[in-house]
Parts: sequence; structure tokens; C-alpha cells
Amino acid sequence: MGNVIWRKEVVEGERTVELEKRLHEVVTDDGWPLIVIHKIPRRARMKRTPVMLVHGLGQNRFSWHLSARSLENYLVSHGFETYNVELRGHGLSRAAGSEAPENFEAYLRYDIPACVRMILKTSGVKKIFYMGHSLGGILSYCLEEPVRNAVAGIVSIAGPYTFAAGNPVMRTLARLGVAAADHTFISRILPSYFYVDFIGMGVRAALFALDNPKVPLHMRVWYPGSIERDLLVERIEKGFDRTSMTVFDLLLRWAATGRLRSTDGHVDFSRNIDDMALPILFVVGANDDVVPPESVVEGYKRAGSPDKTLKVFSEADHGIGWGHCDLICGRHASTHVWPFILDWLKGRDPRSLVKKGRGRKRAP
Repeated sequence: MGNVIWRKEVVEGERTVELEKRLHEVVTDDGWPLIVIHKIPRRARMKRTPVMLVHGLGQNRFSWHLSARSLENYLVSHGFETYNVELRGHGLSRAAGSEAPENFEAYLRYDIPACVRMILKTSGVKKIFYMGHSLGGILSYCLEEPVRNAVAGIVSIAGPYTFAAGNPVMRTLARLGVAAADHTFISRILPSYFYVDFIGMGVRAALFALDNPKVPLHMRVWYPGSIERDLLVERIEKGFDRTSMTVFDLLLRWAATGRLRSTDGHVDFSRNIDDMALPILFVVGANDDVVPPESVVEGYKRAGSPDKTLKVFSEADHGIGWGHCDLICGRHASTHVWPFILDWLKGRDPRSLVKKGRGRKRAP
């Protein structure tokens, strides 16, 4: 491995990990290029099952990695290879030429399968872990065969199942938005992209109010004060991206109806989670405005897996509030959230179970 270039990257503060970083270009079955960031630990006591990281609505690779705090690198520091996926139309994938998705199903039926196939081939494994944030979590509930057969377990971080449950303001706004789109001229003048990055510019300018717990709001994507201001600015400026208006419209309809259906309305994705036999961990913040615990609980109840866990991070347990993005990059995430997820992964890692003699088959 003489040509391999090892580098040190931040885990948290001054803590670093030595790793190799690769970029993979994946071409989907419908011809679009995707970029996946692959990180490999240099020093690991044992090889662990790779983790595929999938961002949320209009986000990108910075959901998992910031300059001074990185869940991605934390996993690498504990022996996991990570594959940070940028879906079509997002981040480096957009720069490589992929356009915004025509619909939600493009993510599900083209992007996710193409990335899973690449990870299996590159790492030489038969199973991977899937970790999704927000919309990335929703995608995990909808996984179809043969992707599901290649997954050892799912971690859904703030991934809603009954979207807008627990937030009547959001549900009301969603219903008004759907009504306006269906019965007025508004839908004819909307742009093809949903510019989360432009919204981020407004959020950045209004942080004096948005990051103030005394200002009553119902749509924050972090708990006020939970992220250091410089990291919060970095998360907004680099991590707020864009997607198609079609995907955002479907999200509004999920919020308005509480039903997880396909773009054309013909497919009920709830059947997928009913049949879910995979180990699955649901993580949510008790103070999350966008994805309150109520919007996750029904998915936990319906998941058919005999191995399912719902973890609500709350002030009662930790003395601090937990929102949406801060579950990953908040100032207390590395102390409370990351270790919980790590323990869950280790306890279900096919490779470690085989090494401990609890599996009959040899690790791939």
C-alpha cells in the first residue's frame, strides 16, 4: 500500500483519527453520476461492517462531518469504514453532473441501490449498516429488495414516519401549502429546484433570533444554543443544499396527510416497514420541532423487526435540549448520542459477532 496517502482528520476538538480518504463515482442505472466519500481507518483492532451515511432533504455530506466535529470520523476512529453518500443533485454529485431528482423514488430505486452495490464490491462484504438522517431515515423505511438483503441494520436519526405529527403548526402549514399547489396558479410559477441553500442564507442572517430560546418558533432544525455558533454557521453555509420541488411537494403531502405514499399515490411505503425484519434503531430529540418524537413513534411501533429500539434524547435524561441537526453535530452529541449509536452498531456487527463465536458463518 505504498501509494496510499494517510491523513489526520478531526473527530472532536483536538481528537483526531488517521485515515485514508477516497472519492468514488457511482453511475446509477438511469445514467446519473453520484459521488461517495469513502474513509478507511488506518489503525483498527478489527475490521467492522461498513456504514453508509445518507443525508436529509436538501442537505449533503456536511450532515456528517464539520471541521471541528465529525460523527463520520468518530465511526472511523472505532474501526468502521464509512461511505458518505451525496444523492443526485446534491453537493459533489451535482458538481459531477447529476440533476435534481424527478421524484423521491429516484433516490430510492436508483441512487441507494447503486451506492449499496458499489460499497459491497469495494469493501468485499455481504452486509452493510445504513445510517440516515431525516429524509435519509425515511428512505430507510422504504428500502426494497434486494437492497434490504444487503443491510445488517438501520440507524434512523430524526427520521419521521408520520411527518408533522406532534407539530400542529407544521401540519397546518403543510395543508395550506398543498391546497395552494393544487388549487391556485402557484404551482405553475414555482422553480424546479427547492433552494435550501438560499433559505440557509436567510437562516444565517437571522441567527440572532433563530438561536435564541426566548424567541418562540416551531420550525427550528436545531435546539437553540445546542451548537457552537461557528459550527452552526458552518453547518448552514456548507450543509444546506438543494433538491427538486417535486420532492419537497411530496414532503408537504406527507406532512399534510400523515401518510407515507409514493409520488403518484399508488404505493403505500408503510408496508415496507411493516415487513421490516432488520435490526433498526430510531433516534430522536425530545425538543425537535421538525421531527418530534410523535412523528417517529408510529414507525417504531409498526416496524416488524424483533430487534428494534427507540431512543429519545431529552432534557430529563441529560439536562440539555435535543433538536434535529444537533443530534449529530451538537456540542453534547459526542458525549451522549454518538456512544449510544456506536454501542448499538457494535452489538449488531456481523463481523464482531462472528469473531466472538456467536455466528456460525465466517465474516465476509
